[in-house]
Amino acid sequence: LSLPKDKTAMTTTADTIMDLKFIAAYASYGWHLFPMTHRTKKPKIKRWNAGGATQDIKTLTEWYSGKFKDCGVAVLTGAISNIVVLDIDKRNGGLSWLEEAEKTHPEAFQQAKTVQTGDGWHYYFSYNGEESKEIAPGVEIKSDGANITLPPTIHKSGSTYQWVT
Repeated sequence: LSLPKDKTAMTTTADTIMDLKFIAAYASYGWHLFPMTHRTKKPKIKRWNAGGATQDIKTLTEWYSGKFKDCGVAVLTGAISNIVVLDIDKRNGGLSWLEEAEKTHPEAFQQAKTVQTGDGWHYYFSYNGEESKEIAPGVEIKSDGANITLPPTIHKSGSTYQWVT
């Protein structure tokens, strides 16, 4: 992944309009995107997982320059966007699982692109056919039919999703 060099978009505030450089970069990866209601994980469009999510930069620019300018952004995971995301939530016990997994599979975590969320981390991997499922308390695999919120979206806690690696 090649993220925008301008890091100011990574430190947005709740009053900041979604940075279109991120939207363009995500679309260039072939990721299918859709808007999320501000500070929630609620999609702003119907059928987000059935043809509503898009990688079309014209549509995305219209959305994020217009009626969805104050919204967060999410990606439809799985084969359609060629990514699988390991979602770790601290509050639900994912931290202890993560610490053990990093000891037993350090190379996988070192190679993954990582996002710090408002309550944990997202680890991005190339799609491998893995199914969406909960694998431990606070640990989920997000793949076909699921979605993940992307930086620089504002989490409900007020913190910003940020790329770590």
